[in-house]
Amino acid sequence: MFRDIVSNEEAKSFLQRELSYNRKSGTYLFYGEDRELQMRFALALAKGLNCENMENDFCGTCETCKRIDHLTHGDLDIIEDPNGVKIDQVRKMIYEASTTSYEGGKKVFIIKDIDKMKKEASNGLLKIIEEPKDGTFFIMLSNSLNLLGTIKSRSIILPINKQKPEDLNVNEEEYKFFLGRAIEIEKYLEISNEKYLKEPLSYETIGENIKKYISTGEFKYKINVYKAIRDFVKNKKYIDKIDRMFFCDEILRGGGDRNFIKEIIVYSIELLKCPEKMEDFLILKGLQRYPINIKNLLITFFVKD
Repeated sequence: MFRDIVSNEEAKSFLQRELSYNRKSGTYLFYGEDRELQMRFALALAKGLNCENMENDFCGTCETCKRIDHLTHGDLDIIEDPNGVKIDQVRKMIYEASTTSYEGGKKVFIIKDIDKMKKEASNGLLKIIEEPKDGTFFIMLSNSLNLLGTIKSRSIILPINKQKPEDLNVNEEEYKFFLGRAIEIEKYLEISNEKYLKEPLSYETIGENIKKYISTGEFKYKINVYKAIRDFVKNKKYIDKIDRMFFCDEILRGGGDRNFIKEIIVYSIELLKCPEKMEDFLILKGLQRYPINIKNLLITFFVKD
């Protein structure tokens, strides 16, 4: 149920009111810093629109709610691309939106990271959200409102605020370690405690921990990756360039895909925030949207002073 999502009380109440209106169709724009929390709200709305047992809410236990949670429901479609949704994906979505429901419910399209979409794809999206077919709902997710004004004007806009330490039942140090990412903090609370975060771990272990995380999916190894990054960032000025290159090579040899490596860089950027270097960090962050050479990006960030 909506009440089970911690924080964002106004957003939860707003969505329940939206469900009570029984709209025939709709386009929503959720924006905020925490992408995973946005997705949780998007799936909550999808369940609310289709739940078998509850009105203006969702039970989380019926077959429909379970399948939406597992992303296997026939009328749920997730459109995503880490470098920005492409026009071909939008065209496919337009076609799918024009067809009848597969399961007799409401069709829900969740479009992630629309702030990364190029103009052609954005214009294509406009065509379908202007006059959505009855029974069709679009939920767009974005880090910001830096979007085409026409998309915003056709959307019901809802901010999803990052959860605070007290919302997540952690202290400030734990909260900062995970950059306030709610889903990761919840996973951490399931397996570990504050003492574990304080135990030192050498930056030299990053490769082996990436491998273990990729092969097992166990979150403790992702925590170790973060700890290794923190050790590197803390000691970077004392590490010679040969060992910095070793660090980069270990990240690559760890076997993570481009998106995981980019996530490592973003985590490091957040750790190193300081006014005199902010411009460089923003440039690096922006570069991640494009298909550049990952090793060069690692060297630029971790090796060069």
